[in-house]
Amino acid sequence: MTRDSFDSTAHAQLFTSNGSVVISSKGKHTGHEAIAKRIDGITRNRTTMHIMSSSQIDVIDSTHATGSHYAIVGLQTINS
Repeated sequence: MTRDSFDSTAHAQLFTSNGSVVISSKGKHTGHEAIAKRIDGITRNRTTMHIMSSSQIDVIDSTHATGSHYAIVGLQTINS
């Protein structure tokens, strides 16, 4: 919900300080500042809804893990 409401600070805080978001068409964004900047750079003339599924967490060791999931994204352009 933080992503769809454009709350970049709250969204970035969902990740560790060195966490990454990888978007196939937009590249890799690592760290709180980069993740927040990605959200701040999104055009605001549309509403979005993300539906996440098939989440997988792979534990590497006691302090490291990776995760992935599929997203279905619905977009609606707002005409002003």
